Amino acid sequence: MTISKKLKVLAVAVIVMVFAAGAELFRQVNGAADFTLRSPNGDYLLESVTLGGVLFPFHDMAFLRVVDTKRPRDVYRTPLYAVSTLDMRSPYESEGELSITWITFDKARKTFSLGVPEWKDSWLNFFVANVPYEITPND
Repeated sequence: MTISKKLKVLAVAVIVMVFAAGAELFRQVNGAADFTLRSPNGDYLLESVTLGGVLFPFHDMAFLRVVDTKRPRDVYRTPLYAVSTLDMRSPYESEGELSITWITFDKARKTFSLGVPEWKDSWLNFFVANVPYEITPND
């Protein structure tokens, strides 16, 4: 096998791997939620989604997906956070905000504010979070 042929095979293999990783990430981000809760006013669904599979083998990262029930195509995702910090027992909703412990969604600006303890940034947030967010230190 010539060097040119080896490079072509390698290039195809890399392209296939990148495509497979992208497809898996898309499947994870748009997949079924582990837990779903309707907001107190009923206008939004709060969905906890834990990442798993080949790209995320340790199942310790999750994100919150907020779905507008009046416009189901409007979906807002937080950046990744540790699964152990999630607490959806006490949702709060006002005219301008929707929140659970550590996470607030501004309904007008369509942004998140996270006060998750010991939050660590991940390069995957570039692909997961689809709206602006700010991190408030809470250590």
